[in-house]
Amino acid sequence: MIATDQAPIVIDLLYGLPYQNLDVWQQDLNDFLDSGAHGVDLYQLIEMGNTPMGKMVEQGRLPEPADTMTKASMFEMG
Repeated sequence: MIATDQAPIVIDLLYGLPYQNLDVWQQDLNDFLDSGAHGVDLYQLIEMGNTPMGKMVEQGRLPEPADTMTKASMFEMG
């Protein structure tokens, strides 16, 4: 019998964010695994010119997001 009152839960995780180093990313992945969710989609932070985050980085209110090599490592970990 198929349950009709259930839906799969899929979590979106964004990697490469300011403050998100490899240790933080590993914890994000562990949290997903512990959550019981059915799946995960991984999305790389793509820096887009004139965004609020970009302005905050420019003003020194946020650290730089992860570089390409770090994001590649994050993706591999995922």
